[in-house]
Amino acid sequence: MEKISNTIGQFGATTKEIGLHVNTIIAFALLCLILNNYMPVNWLNRIIEGRTQLEPIQSAILQSAGFSLVHFITLFTIPVIALIFIIHVFPEKTAAQSFPRTLRHYGIGWARQSEFIHLFAIAYLVLLPLLVWAGRREEFQEMYPFFFYTRYGFGHLMIWWFFYGLYYLGVEFFFRGFLLFGLYPRIGNVAILISTIPYVMVHFAKPSSEAAGSIIAGILLCYMALRSGSIWGGFFLHWAVGMTMDALSIYFSGGFIVR
Repeated sequence: MEKISNTIGQFGATTKEIGLHVNTIIAFALLCLILNNYMPVNWLNRIIEGRTQLEPIQSAILQSAGFSLVHFITLFTIPVIALIFIIHVFPEKTAAQSFPRTLRHYGIGWARQSEFIHLFAIAYLVLLPLLVWAGRREEFQEMYPFFFYTRYGFGHLMIWWFFYGLYYLGVEFFFRGFLLFGLYPRIGNVAILISTIPYVMVHFAKPSSEAAGSIIAGILLCYMALRSGSIWGGFFLHWAVGMTMDALSIYFSGGFIVR
């Protein structure tokens, strides 16, 4: 019992030392990750299909919209609400500990992004041969695009790419905005690791080569977000890579399906 008591005491002292701001960021981050993992992606289908009869492809489109909105709500909307709460409820503590005092300073603003756009363009060109390699492999063709209806034509693929943008906006803001900029003023470069670890974990269901690559990608995206003060370069790069992977996967697996 004494060891347990000492451990609890040490934990309490540590949480007090790192401060209310960091503890609040971590608490909301855990909540968001749990909701993201367990919120059903077919929630839109449950709402609409109870009122009207849908064709199978309409149902699939709704499910893809629900999937993307789950990520947008849990990884973007809720963190933004959390930051508004932190900024306005604890303004003195936020200012005293040099934490960002507006939402745009959590990576939502453009900041110095224009100075680094060329680096993101170069990164895309470097990744392109790897995407072509991946697009030829069966495990990637089975994974991408996430929803099969996208293989029925370019119009369907465009619908998914719009929803895919919402998905990536949530992912990029949560890991390289909310977590990174929320923790960096207090714990420095350790925030990069804390942001990257759960980012890598969400890739565990994907091909092993992609999961391994997400370690390097996560660290580099964090570094570029800190340098530029913005998530937007990483968002557009991530979105472009995702769309390219979809297109290459469809192309190398035989092209669009003619119905």
